[in-house]
Amino acid sequence: MGIPCEHGVHVLGLANVDLTTRVSEYCKNNTYKVVYEPIWIPIKGIKQWKILKTDPRVRAPIPTVRAGPPRTQRKRRKKMPGLVTKLRFCSRYQKNGHNRRFCKLLPIPSDGNTRPTMAPSFTMSTEPPVIPDEDVTISLH
Repeated sequence: MGIPCEHGVHVLGLANVDLTTRVSEYCKNNTYKVVYEPIWIPIKGIKQWKILKTDPRVRAPIPTVRAGPPRTQRKRRKKMPGLVTKLRFCSRYQKNGHNRRFCKLLPIPSDGNTRPTMAPSFTMSTEPPVIPDEDVTISLH
């Protein structure tokens, strides 16, 4: 039978039944003490410990080399002061310090030898459209 669940405890409480009568003998404290009494051995004090002749310290495991790249990321070297590690070059102004993408200066007008970065796909005409004089029939088939 064991120990009743919380729902059973609630029902037994409503029925005014003593809960200790519904608990199995195997789950009671006195039975637990009687069963484990001969097995309990007290721990000896530090003065009664045996002194071993061998070294009981745990050694570090033998290192093994795993296949593939190492798991840890490589450690980058410290940057030396005054040393520029990567030069950025602006192709628009032909100067170091920034690149074309982050150039904050106005673009230099091209001389026509280079391709424009964004060319319109159509041309705009300022003249009004020409409408022919003859009748145009529109057929919707």
